[in-house]
Amino acid sequence: MKDKQKKLLDEMYEEVEIDVAYVIEDYNDIDSLMDKLQELVYEIEVIYYHVAMEYLTEHDTSLQESLGLAHDMGCTLDNLNSETLATLLKQQNASEKLHEYKDELEELFFSE
Repeated sequence: MKDKQKKLLDEMYEEVEIDVAYVIEDYNDIDSLMDKLQELVYEIEVIYYHVAMEYLTEHDTSLQESLGLAHDMGCTLDNLNSETLATLLKQQNASEKLHEYKDELEELFFSE
């Protein structure tokens, strides 16, 4: 793996906490890879109250974004908690961040 490729994958791991290096070799085109990465985004889960509260405090102090996501997913107040809100927000943020990397991934790994 080239230095630029490794640097990108390390940066992505820092940003989205998905080990893209682990799965990238199994794919021959960017669209298939992006589909797989989106599947992995849905596996992201925030567990433990204190971790969830830290994430929400850092990324959505007012809870408006995470509550909006929960509403869009059909959640009701009786089945919401900080872990659910943080999980939904973290998945949303990871998905957005992954799509920002799409062109760079395609250039470094799929163009000849």
